[in-house]
Amino acid sequence: MKFNQINWVVIWEELYHWSSDTKEGAKFNSIYTGQAVFTTMSSIGWKIYFLEDHLDRLLDNALVLDIIDTKKIKYLRKELEELIFRLNRKVYNLYSIDMEIKVYLSKNFFNNEVIYNIFFLKYPNIFRKFFKKWIKLKVVKMKRLIPETKNVCFLVSYLAQKEAIQSWFDDALFVENDWRIKEWTTSNVFFSVKNLRGDNVRIITPNRDILFWVTRKKVISLLKEEGFQVEERDVYLDEIKKYLSCSDYEVSSFITWTTKTVIPVKNIDNLKFDLKFSKFVRDLLRKKYWDLEKIKI
Repeated sequence: MKFNQINWVVIWEELYHWSSDTKEGAKFNSIYTGQAVFTTMSSIGWKIYFLEDHLDRLLDNALVLDIIDTKKIKYLRKELEELIFRLNRKVYNLYSIDMEIKVYLSKNFFNNEVIYNIFFLKYPNIFRKFFKKWIKLKVVKMKRLIPETKNVCFLVSYLAQKEAIQSWFDDALFVENDWRIKEWTTSNVFFSVKNLRGDNVRIITPNRDILFWVTRKKVISLLKEEGFQVEERDVYLDEIKKYLSCSDYEVSSFITWTTKTVIPVKNIDNLKFDLKFSKFVRDLLRKKYWDLEKIKI
């Protein structure tokens, strides 16, 4: 079976788990209803990448879902930051490998206390293989629940992904009924449009009904530093089709993913994209933010 036909549900190897909830049976009690948010970070050696950005987004999302109130944010942020930093050193000293850190915030139904669970996970080898590839996306008219938050309601994403895989695609691209592009099932999407006559490149990315992921923020900042024009606005599928149908333009697409990378998009339905610029952005991100000798992807 080719990798492109494998479902994205991957068994992660859990290295360490810490929970603020000591009552058995009450753990993750609100996760089942979707009243929980999470964030995913990369730990390379003892360094946790973009820890502050991830905690900011995590706590903002927790406010939206009424998991915490504003009075507790400052205290909780400090506690989480110190705890994650300390646990990261502990786990790294035990295993000496690069890890993914997942932090979940939920609410205890019985006493309304905030519960946080922290997982340290080993990267599946299958991901390293995937980083060198491109993906094909199928257009699906769906929307994640409360899309501005990174919550645990993954049913919509799962159903969209399942539909895409059954049609021999890797995953799905969410669009509205008017064909306004939103996001990939678990991340953001970008388009680059190069005018072959003027040689200028514009980067276009949706900015409505999406989650503003940390990697998205870093990629936009990096592209602006490199002198590229980045447009955060509504993007419609017909607009992309128009650029692709014109020989004056070279169009690329890529998605940004928390786990250290940009992934080139080769197809969206029957639309074919050039891969050169998306690979350029991927390599640029790696050189800027990641230790390639350690990651080896």
